[in-house]
Amino acid sequence: MSTHGQPITLCTIRLDGQIYGIDMLAIREANQSTPSIRVPGSPPEVLGLVNLRGSIYLLLDIRRMLGLPEKKMTSDDLLVVFRPSQGESFGILVDSLDETMVVPARLVTPREPDSSGSPISGIILGKDESFSMISPELMYRRAKTLLGNSKQPPVQNSSASLEKLA
Repeated sequence: MSTHGQPITLCTIRLDGQIYGIDMLAIREANQSTPSIRVPGSPPEVLGLVNLRGSIYLLLDIRRMLGLPEKKMTSDDLLVVFRPSQGESFGILVDSLDETMVVPARLVTPREPDSSGSPISGIILGKDESFSMISPELMYRRAKTLLGNSKQPPVQNSSASLEKLA
């Protein structure tokens, strides 16, 4: 991310009453929440697998990654699925999608990735309020690292779960 150059088109989301921004180019689609199947042996940052029109997506817990309080999944949650350029098929649940905005690059303060695995890639300095920008790529990298460190690779243990989703 550069502080000079092209403006960034963001989609703002809400999680626990807080606003976050995600680069619109990273989002494939948003849908109503669908049931997920927990994957045995997966870390807590992985909520499970979801079937969306016959395609299976890894569902990550963005709340846990951001240090927000846990929340029971409801039918009001929205499933945001990311483009393959961000990582393999995965998505997150959000409370709401708020608006799309074009942000001049000069208003973005980049944040270097750190060892904590935070998915925050920068801060957007708005007129009324500032908010964090979430990087789907950083989310995916953290999940991949966590899955690599789990004792049982979840995909190998999930064939029965996948059949339930289909």
